[in-house]
Amino acid sequence: MRKYFPKLFIFWTNSIKVKKRGSIALTFAFFLCQCSSREHNLLEDKLRWAMFTYKTEGGHEGEILYFPRTYAGGENYQMVITSPVIFDEKILYAGRDSFINFFTLRGVSVYLVRKKPSIGLRQYGQDFLKAALIELRKKSAQENWVLGGISMGGIGVLYYLMQEEKAGRLARRVDKVFFLGTGFDYNYPGSVAEKTAGANDRFCVENPVLCENLFGEKNLPLYPAEFVHLRKDQIVAARNEEALRDIVPGAIFIGGKIDNFAPSESIFPIYNLYGRKQAKGNVRFYQASEVNFYQKDFHHMDLFRYSEAFSKLYEELNYYLRF
Repeated sequence: MRKYFPKLFIFWTNSIKVKKRGSIALTFAFFLCQCSSREHNLLEDKLRWAMFTYKTEGGHEGEILYFPRTYAGGENYQMVITSPVIFDEKILYAGRDSFINFFTLRGVSVYLVRKKPSIGLRQYGQDFLKAALIELRKKSAQENWVLGGISMGGIGVLYYLMQEEKAGRLARRVDKVFFLGTGFDYNYPGSVAEKTAGANDRFCVENPVLCENLFGEKNLPLYPAEFVHLRKDQIVAARNEEALRDIVPGAIFIGGKIDNFAPSESIFPIYNLYGRKQAKGNVRFYQASEVNFYQKDFHHMDLFRYSEAFSKLYEELNYYLRF
């Protein structure tokens, strides 16, 4: 009989047994109640996931993809990540060497908060990430939570952190933060914001050299309409210096040395301010490059699709995130 039940249901059954022994954990029961019937199996790597919905304070409906851990031991934290926004989220979970597969194999459940094209990064962070984290923490007994910004989605994380810190609520929801390939401040000459002005759906087709220069790939399927946020959201976020200095959770900023989409010039204005009053030195910058004994310097997409990202870079990230 066991083979006819999805792994998700097996995890739920195990959690109920724990509950009967006195735990207040309702984690997986919550996901079965909220989850739609769309439970999927990626045949190429046997990674299962399910999708469920939630509501923001304003009544908007959001979606979360839930990837249960595939190893019962391992790390003692759960991870919430953003959509990458600018490229297909499937890159994060399709394939054995994917970002999400790395963490579920090490005992970390991962929740991907989707972003709708119709909402900006400010609203995504301050409304949707906020509501998702409230629901997740409310329904789980897990004490340690990590929030990760993936590519452009990290801008939403920044907006969330600044808003919640100002309201004094952040310490109860997020324990550690990471940004993987997130650029923040593009207010400088020759930036990506200038190079992608007027981008359309044929951006990589019409600009293969520029596309490869920015991302490290010529034929990357992009969502060019999201480039508009490079001219609106990032620059505004970078100016809220006081809120940045007051953020409490420590963070690690990870970039590729030759990543021209999120170069160090766009990261350091935020990195130099982040948590300087409260985080007490627990803020780091890590570069994927030959200097750190990688086989090559990383482009943007190398952070998500290169074999050494799975074998080494994510190990470095996991080491920082451990409790």
